Amino acid sequence: EAEVQPAPGGYGATTADCDSSIVESTLTFFGADGRVRGGAILSGATLPVDVAVSPPLASDASRQWVTVIAAGNESGANAVLSYARSSVESPGSFRCLAPELAAPTVQNATSAAYAPNGTLAVLARDPAVLVLFRPDRNTATLVETGRVDLGGAPRFDSGHAIFHANSGAFLACASCHPEGGDDGRVWSFGRIGPRRTPAMNGHLLGTEPFHWDGDMNDLGHLMDEVFSGRMSGPRLTPPQVDALGGWLDVLSPPTPAAESEQSARGRALFFGEAQCSSCHLGGVSTNSFTVDVGTGGRFQVPSLAGIAHRLPAMHDGCAATLRDRFDPDCGGGDAHGRTSQLDGSEVADLVSYLETL
Repeated sequence: EAEVQPAPGGYGATTADCDSSIVESTLTFFGADGRVRGGAILSGATLPVDVAVSPPLASDASRQWVTVIAAGNESGANAVLSYARSSVESPGSFRCLAPELAAPTVQNATSAAYAPNGTLAVLARDPAVLVLFRPDRNTATLVETGRVDLGGAPRFDSGHAIFHANSGAFLACASCHPEGGDDGRVWSFGRIGPRRTPAMNGHLLGTEPFHWDGDMNDLGHLMDEVFSGRMSGPRLTPPQVDALGGWLDVLSPPTPAAESEQSARGRALFFGEAQCSSCHLGGVSTNSFTVDVGTGGRFQVPSLAGIAHRLPAMHDGCAATLRDRFDPDCGGGDAHGRTSQLDGSEVADLVSYLETL
């Protein structure tokens, strides 16, 4: 469980030696024995998505470079960040590192790889292009040596760009909600209490109000409070909010398990004796109400789409497994459906059905 302040700017932070946020970008090297050999906190790297290590050069094997693609930096800062491997991998405590090679801006960079001759290739998604660089220690720069236009139709989507861009506090929406999903973490929000990161993929719009407490009336309200306030981002215009909602709404939840005889029995319990469908109904398995189900307050009825892939469950993450949700100390007992009369095999049937959602 991680501590975070919900006040304006509360998701950003400054550690003793590095500008950072509640989500720190770090790079770690492991030895063949699985033990940490060294690593560093990467200053100014928002949403790292790929890393590439250059081959050792015959003339100087110590001159190896580590290049990180920080996709969240596409809103302005350079997304191609390069460090000397010796600086990142040096033993001892993690320390803050700034990029050691300046580089031309690559818009919408997504991945990188080094060729055996030391050439760095950076792939960008929009426009689709492969940019080639040569690291130059003498000038402390990545020198561009060529570009390959990959063609294809434009792929820019403003909703996608907003969700993945650095808000201004060294994090993006995708830092905690990768591809609209969730990081599986429970955060402690001061007086609000522990809250498990909710998923945002799979027909989000239409399930308002948002957040576990149901205190965000719509997506615009949520972005004003969280993105613009807690994450120190700019105020989004209504068209930008609409674009974000449209992008989120077409994302698919994780693929459910196949149906079976056991899940069929669980389905009968879900819609019958256990009374789960009194709140979890419809295509996304929620009536969007904020109710007290015996778990310590009034909370939003969450969608169950992809629930087997979104553990731990419950607002405070008390259910490490779906079976744990039926523990009265976690799930609320008969205030949360009618489950106390179910025996172990019936609970297993119900869990099997939940895995198909």
